[in-house]
Amino acid sequence: MTWVAWRQHRTAVLSSLGVVLLIGLGLVALRLAATSSIRELGLTGCLRDGYFDPGCPAGAQSVLEDRFSSLLSWLPQFLIVLPVLLGVLVGGPLVAREFEQRTQLFTLTQSVGRARWWAVEAAVVGMPVTVALLTLGLVVGWAREPLYVLSPTRLESGWFETTGLVMGGYFLLAFCAAALLGLVLRNTVGAIALGVVAYLVLVPALSMLRPHVLDTTVVSAAPGTVMTDTYVPAGSRVLDVGYRSAAGEPVSPRYDQCGEPFNPATCAEEQGAVSERAEFIPPSHYWPLQLIETGLAIALAAVALLLGLLQVRRRVI
Repeated sequence: MTWVAWRQHRTAVLSSLGVVLLIGLGLVALRLAATSSIRELGLTGCLRDGYFDPGCPAGAQSVLEDRFSSLLSWLPQFLIVLPVLLGVLVGGPLVAREFEQRTQLFTLTQSVGRARWWAVEAAVVGMPVTVALLTLGLVVGWAREPLYVLSPTRLESGWFETTGLVMGGYFLLAFCAAALLGLVLRNTVGAIALGVVAYLVLVPALSMLRPHVLDTTVVSAAPGTVMTDTYVPAGSRVLDVGYRSAAGEPVSPRYDQCGEPFNPATCAEEQGAVSERAEFIPPSHYWPLQLIETGLAIALAAVALLLGLLQVRRRVI
């Protein structure tokens, strides 16, 4: 049964692995280009805690930004769609195409149980691509590491979904959802379309939960000083920043009433602010959140597989 499933779906699996490999090679090239530029510009040992040290060579920051900022702005936008595209394009036709071509009848008359048929089909196709995307997420994080000073924290939306482990979890979720829809609808196009819709509902919901899963950190300091390394570590994801009155109430300064020379903190103090408050997710939460979100995606994928198992046992094939 495993060999039959591989013969049926090897083109989809190998194509997906080829896409992941090409992207991985591109990321290796990015890492090499970044480290080479940093050495060329004399920035080695000059980048500290995600910032350009004041002792960095004059003009080097601008040159590095010109070379890589544009790439770093669109790279996560490109990578973030990869799990869903591969997931639905591989998962949608997994069994739907067999129903369209009636080839499932041949398989199920060869002493192969329905549960085994469903499980083997999903495992043979889903496992290798899931492992590939888990690896790719780690490669993305490794490739952008030298350019940390030019890109937002890994906790920001976009980079969080494309580094670490969640790419593999997202693929598995999209794959299993599309496979389940293909089993129910018995139509490849419908399974792919509704798989995308399901993904666009579930994944943003997981992202919205992210700031509430672990305790955030809240700090207060004098107006104009809270957004510094002293209070908010480099690599944090800032959720909220605002001024507070002596009673702890939010203060929204009217900047059009500020005097000259303009200073936002001074203006806020003149209008009743006595402190500035910041709420953020510290960088130490990155890996715990990665594990939690990946686990949730895998759990939802397992639910889809279980529903598929119930479907193949009860429905006329």
